[in-house]
Amino acid sequence: MKNATIWSWVVLLAIALNAAGQASLPTFYSGPWKGATLPTGWTANGLRSPDYSDNYDGVDGNAAGLDSAGDWIQINFSSAPSTVSYWLKGNSLSGEYTMKVQESSDGSSWTDVAVFNSSNQIPNSPAKSYTNNLLTASRYVQFIYVSKASGNVGVDGVRIAGPSVPSVSFSPNGTTNAPVSNLFTMAVSISPAGSGQKSWGMTPAYSGAASLTGGTFSFTPAAADNGKTFTVSVVATNSIGTTTGTTTIAVTPYVAPVPKISFSPAAPYSIMATYTQKLGVGVSPAGSGISGWTLLPSNYAGTASLSGTNFTFVAAQTDGPSSYVFSVVATNVYGATTGTAVISVSAYVEPPPAGSVIVDFEDAPDKTTYSTTTNTLSGRSWLVGSVFGTLANDKKFDLKALRVRCNAGDNEVKLCSLTPIAAGINEVSLWFASYGNDGTNEMPQISIEISTNLDDGWITVDTFDTGASTSLVYRTTAVNVREPVYFRLRAPQAGSDKRANVDNITISPYAAPTGYDAFLLKYNATPGDPGTGPTEDLDGDGISNTNEFIADTNPFLIP
Repeated sequence: MKNATIWSWVVLLAIALNAAGQASLPTFYSGPWKGATLPTGWTANGLRSPDYSDNYDGVDGNAAGLDSAGDWIQINFSSAPSTVSYWLKGNSLSGEYTMKVQESSDGSSWTDVAVFNSSNQIPNSPAKSYTNNLLTASRYVQFIYVSKASGNVGVDGVRIAGPSVPSVSFSPNGTTNAPVSNLFTMAVSISPAGSGQKSWGMTPAYSGAASLTGGTFSFTPAAADNGKTFTVSVVATNSIGTTTGTTTIAVTPYVAPVPKISFSPAAPYSIMATYTQKLGVGVSPAGSGISGWTLLPSNYAGTASLSGTNFTFVAAQTDGPSSYVFSVVATNVYGATTGTAVISVSAYVEPPPAGSVIVDFEDAPDKTTYSTTTNTLSGRSWLVGSVFGTLANDKKFDLKALRVRCNAGDNEVKLCSLTPIAAGINEVSLWFASYGNDGTNEMPQISIEISTNLDDGWITVDTFDTGASTSLVYRTTAVNVREPVYFRLRAPQAGSDKRANVDNITISPYAAPTGYDAFLLKYNATPGDPGTGPTEDLDGDGISNTNEFIADTNPFLIP
């Protein structure tokens, strides 16, 4: 009995030491998982039983299954890592799930390495391999099924590699040209973390000035360097070893450094009539300056000015729709250069009435995924299933616009007010266009919908095809609802990943009809319906609707 007791303690101690131990790098495991003795430093919680019948990487056992929120696989290792590689596959995976790969230096505070969700989906078939870089300070990696909607996640073939010998990269890469007397610069990068530059050199002998400081190589070729090709060599080192990276520079004949002109922000430029476009003008190299500018055609009614390097164009009502070319001439002792920027001015739109809800997205936070989030826009809380677009391909006024996408994994609701529009809605107006070069076919069909209940009862008041225009166009929809309602934009799945932009949404408050429209509504006739025009005779009694209006008699009633 005593020997049996001692043996039991030995076994328990061995298990505890194995669980508490650290894996040596590189470390790799590919099953079996559930119920198996995992390698030193490897632990797991809540794995599916049994393992999946698939072997994703074709090595050893089958894949592990994470089938409940909170399930995890964790690896604790003893030295600096470089990468983690693994195989993932969804098993009927769908909905708003979250699966993460994380790293930690202490096993308590975790940092995301990779996040998989409806915007970055794990394929249901076939399994896919991934590789991610790790911080050298990390000593733990975990795979955790954070939240589950429907379906499970399979994991297999997990490998954590230790640091490798350094690598050296150049940008631009390959043979690049450097004109005589012109400054040439090139970025030099050394990886992985923990690696550094040991030395550098350039051959054959050169006459110009060259340096490598802070990751930037600089070379100004002298006249004697013309026609020569030089090899730049950078020696990098770390605890594993040493590597030499090389690239070549071909020196070409002297080119006069005439001025270069840039504009900020970057193109494209688009404003509404009566709005303002501001541009900063950059001129280089030193010694260059602006000698003149124009805005053409010159028949604009608004105002344009260039103060120093700051250009301002205030478009008048009559300046749109049209495009204007802003041209800047810069000179230095070597010559002159002309830079141009095209400014599109849209048609004039009446200012919104007082009390309107205006969403121009300029105060939107950074959001580059189509996952659903809650964001504050123009002082209101909104559910957002879109991207806040800031790219050159986004059709927008100013700097930002809503970018919607049709994808099976996306939420159909692209934008939804989380508080009701208290004053009701008279009209909804907005600007829309197809995104970038996505074209006009199979584009998102956006519906404008309202409801008195956030959860159901949504009514469609308008639907439009965003492929109708590749540049921003204006659309107005009459709603005429006096009670508080919620507002949303919805775009059902259209069988494509096509995208579109929406900008400058204006929701005007309900306004009671007056005059002739109020007269029609008084007698239960809807303005705009057949027979309701002022010169028509709705009830066919020989008296025009206008005369019925003047006499305030029922246009539906036949004497």
